[in-house]
Amino acid sequence: SVMKRIQRLRLEEVTPFSGVVGRSGAAKTDWHILCVDGDAAGLQQLHQAVGTLPESVPIGSVHQAGSLQEARCLVEVEPVDLIICEFRVQDGDFLDLVRWRSFDGDSVPVLVVSEMSDGATVANALHAGAADYIPRSALITPAFLQAISRCLQRAELSNMLRKSHEHMHSL
Repeated sequence: SVMKRIQRLRLEEVTPFSGVVGRSGAAKTDWHILCVDGDAAGLQQLHQAVGTLPESVPIGSVHQAGSLQEARCLVEVEPVDLIICEFRVQDGDFLDLVRWRSFDGDSVPVLVVSEMSDGATVANALHAGAADYIPRSALITPAFLQAISRCLQRAELSNMLRKSHEHMHSL
């Protein structure tokens, strides 16, 4: 099936965090992650999953938001490199967050987590702008680490491209 092929490909990808660099081009020393889930138990599960990441993933801070509104407020005042968001929360869904981040011009990736893991849901989420998608059942697995790695690598590449364009236009 498509989902089994995606999972197999994810497990065959490069070692997580090999080559992830910060905005300066040097190895990133700390990552700032925002977990968003309207359910307190779900939010705790996301936070715990981030806590299981190996020491090779230097976490600077982990913030929690119980709603999209709270997430927006946190992003305005705290540095955020990655948003891990439940598919649906009380005041909207991850799409609202993706649209808001796109409108804001920032390239902070949104990793979607959900109990739903059918191929159509995953494909729709990725097509809509999610940086990656992982079933909640895979939170404490190598697939979770690899998904985070892909999201942060894409964000860094996107930021470098944006800065290159800005520099080119300033010439």
